[in-house]
Amino acid sequence: MNHTISHITAIVLSAGGSSRMGFSKALLPWNNRPLLCAHLNLYSSLDMNIRVVTGAHSKEILPLLNQDNVERIHNSSWRTQEQRHSILLGLQGLNLQELVLIAPVDTSVPDPGEILKLIATPTPAALSYQGTTGHPIFSRVDWLLRRLNKPLCEAKSEFTQVESTNKALWNFNTPQKWLEHTGIKATPMQYSKNCTKQH
Repeated sequence: MNHTISHITAIVLSAGGSSRMGFSKALLPWNNRPLLCAHLNLYSSLDMNIRVVTGAHSKEILPLLNQDNVERIHNSSWRTQEQRHSILLGLQGLNLQELVLIAPVDTSVPDPGEILKLIATPTPAALSYQGTTGHPIFSRVDWLLRRLNKPLCEAKSEFTQVESTNKALWNFNTPQKWLEHTGIKATPMQYSKNCTKQH
């Protein structure tokens, strides 16, 4: 099944408090740029629409979002809500039949070829590694709305799994996990330019 990429919206979730990491995980170093920028540049390179849901660290990451193809959505209730509530915010205003990719910012950035494989798969689908479902998730809006009365992890048996070569498809929650998967010390990148100017 082939989908038109320009009709797909990538929703990057970056609202959490990052309490275990100690700073915004959007600013973790990934190929000499903040992790958030790597996500945005991936989906920009594929001509997708992009929405970023911000929350706890919005002031720190807003300078990275100053580009025409990125829509910013703020979750002012990030302290008391779960990730699924940020997903619901990201879906607001989209048609029920629209296609979306859900990508938490604190996950590794897939190869573009793996994203193309993912969006050629019947929905709902997700990248996986050796049978374990990871991120991003590819779905129609209406399917998500039916499932978001509880955490998406409880619906993972419904996903078509698209095998990835990347074993780090899950959330980097602590400095130790980040170091384990990347070999890089978990320190925030200081960056004031928007992501499209980072070359």
